[in-house]
Amino acid sequence: MKLNRIKWPTVLIVAGVIGLVCLLEFRPVDFFVRMENFTADKRMQWLARLGPPIATNLVLVPIDDSSITAVSDGSLGFSYGLYWPRHVYGRVMRELQLRGALATACDVMFGELRIDHGTLLVREGEDDNAVPSDDLFARYLNEAGNVILGAERGVVPVRLFRTNAMALGDISAEKDSDGVLRRAKTFRMYRDWNDVFKKIAKNADYGISLDDARIETNSLIFGRDSRLGPPVVVNLDQDGNFDATEFLNRIPADMTRFMKPFTETRVWHMGIVLAARQLKLDLANPVIEPDKGRITLRGPGGDYPGHSDRPRWIFYNCLAGRL
Repeated sequence: MKLNRIKWPTVLIVAGVIGLVCLLEFRPVDFFVRMENFTADKRMQWLARLGPPIATNLVLVPIDDSSITAVSDGSLGFSYGLYWPRHVYGRVMRELQLRGALATACDVMFGELRIDHGTLLVREGEDDNAVPSDDLFARYLNEAGNVILGAERGVVPVRLFRTNAMALGDISAEKDSDGVLRRAKTFRMYRDWNDVFKKIAKNADYGISLDDARIETNSLIFGRDSRLGPPVVVNLDQDGNFDATEFLNRIPADMTRFMKPFTETRVWHMGIVLAARQLKLDLANPVIEPDKGRITLRGPGGDYPGHSDRPRWIFYNCLAGRL
């Protein structure tokens, strides 16, 4: 039996397909990303050797072993273990403000109230009143008026703290594929759900997750396990409000019947919030141009005589999806 002669065109096509599959397997896109990261590291090292100017108006207040020892040994007039009551942080904020700090950025997370931290006797007029530690912390935040609290989309300071702080600053950190942190988003959109839905999400009978909500025309849909029933559909009126009587037998005095299911807030990166405080930049009215990869923040017009509309800071290369 004679073997058929090799058909070279077919062999070349098969080899080409195999080669293409192998090339895709090696992920050339990831290779170029890694090369870009490598060269970026080298460029930053080169810039560091040039001796760039160093800010002289920034101070780091670390929580280190000496801090923990000072709080625990009673030398400050009180004694606590590692998990400090919130009023301890409040005292730090107050002290920094009294010493002239323009702004204090705190990257400690305060995502819940701590009723287990007890109360402290505080002189108010001629009386000594027992004040919960959390309430005292909120009071210190309000008195200082310059504290930026750290936040992540999964952990946001409770309302008692964030309403008394000057601002929130996003401290999320997303490392590159090689485990190195090189870049940060200029801002993130935070969704703050209505207390009604927060309560529903904690109820195991509903079995819903606020992260899985889907917004459609005149409705809000929460998917859930089919064993618990069909998706939960919330009707919305033309203004995007839901009817609280669909979920509550009695509406509390501090609520109205028709409310927004959530509000969205732009939270800038902590470093940008600090810089904006120093440079008097307007974070509330940015000019965001995703198509140009650019965000413009404006400052006081008096800084530029004759050019009241001239921007102070411009962020480039903020491409859509990475803002």
